[in-house]
Amino acid sequence: MKIETFNKIQEKNNILAFFPIFIPILIEQFFQTLIGNVDILLLSQYSDDGVAAVGIANQIIVIGSMILSIVSIGTLILLSQLCGASNIYKTKLVIKNSIYLNLAISFGLFIFLIVFGETFLKLIQTPKNLNEYANTYIKIVGFSLIFQSIMTSFATVFRSFTYVKYIMNISIIVNILNIIGSGLVVLTPITILGKGVEGVANATLISRVIGASIYVYLFARVFEDYFIDILKVKLDFSSIKSIFKLGLPSGMESISYNVSQTLLTSIIAGFGSVAVTSKIYAQTMTSYVFMISSAISLAIQVIIGRLIGSDLKEKASKYGCDVLYKGVSGVFLISLILALLSKNLVGIFTDNKSIVTLVINLVFLSVLLEPARAANCILIAGLNSAGDVKFPVAVGIIVTYIITVPMSYIIGIKLGYGIQGIWFVSIVDEWIRATIFYLRWKKGNWKNIDII
Repeated sequence: MKIETFNKIQEKNNILAFFPIFIPILIEQFFQTLIGNVDILLLSQYSDDGVAAVGIANQIIVIGSMILSIVSIGTLILLSQLCGASNIYKTKLVIKNSIYLNLAISFGLFIFLIVFGETFLKLIQTPKNLNEYANTYIKIVGFSLIFQSIMTSFATVFRSFTYVKYIMNISIIVNILNIIGSGLVVLTPITILGKGVEGVANATLISRVIGASIYVYLFARVFEDYFIDILKVKLDFSSIKSIFKLGLPSGMESISYNVSQTLLTSIIAGFGSVAVTSKIYAQTMTSYVFMISSAISLAIQVIIGRLIGSDLKEKASKYGCDVLYKGVSGVFLISLILALLSKNLVGIFTDNKSIVTLVINLVFLSVLLEPARAANCILIAGLNSAGDVKFPVAVGIIVTYIITVPMSYIIGIKLGYGIQGIWFVSIVDEWIRATIFYLRWKKGNWKNIDII
């Protein structure tokens, strides 16, 4: 592991020490965000229906990705603290078992999506003219989850050891390949990958196959002893139990959130294709703001885990607050700049006046939404790193399904405020949860938890 980087963090314990880990993760997140947004941009040249279909299908695919994240989150929490405690034997066991678990889960997800994908599309009220496109996308990208699981597993290991530049470089390669493939599908007469939505989905699949292959190759070179150990297939149920004990509650928080987003998409779908497409375009634009929040949370999860593993819990507490204050402030400023530029940016995607107006309104509302989302990402990452994994998911489920989903239906449909009303409810949701998590972090119950 890069001891010099971590020592710098322990000694200075300030926001500047954050950047050696944060910047490569941010670049990685940028390219991960770019892959979906370029697909949407290219498909917008093909048809708005194609954009809406992929947006709806991705709500289902994302839930699959979140299920995979259960193992990855548990693994990252364990490895971060184990690295801080220098426990090499247990580290090897966790790495090996996490990889096999992710592979098994991804195969199960692929079969599930093949059998029930179309049923889910009907449940979320997918317009009939979008159903065929969305179902095709689900089947192809669902298969790519197997290769995504390989990428996710090895990326978790590299991140735990703060080898974040490897992840960044692979992400750049994978996304460039996907962009090239999608460009060939939409912008040229070449049909080797297929046409429209099918071709874009195939480009995603191929790029993930290549990415998974690169990860395996690099892991074998950088962690040679660990790679040899992985080839000896032997499950350690103690490691599996620890991974699920930490990863299941943490992953369920993400899954619960994305299930709620799927339900909200179902409500929005009832407003018609214009509302669905506007949602996709608005989220495409604001995804770059959320990308920053996500990168901060990934970096802080590693750093705080290391600090806690080294028994520096007071430093971890102060460090978490420092990152929180500066991160939320930065996200607010970036959201505001994006909103002021939204009128020009939305024209890249469409010239439909109804969609343009709606997207601009949603992006301005996101100036209040994104800082709260950033706070939640950072605080949940900190709590998870400490092993306080049950509290965030409990709060998330209670707030989301008692307040957010019912109020979205009432305000959006019954009171007639439409998608903008739903956006406002989401703002209230995020700030309620952010306040609760902040009080939890400051109270410090997590300091009494010992996971290793």
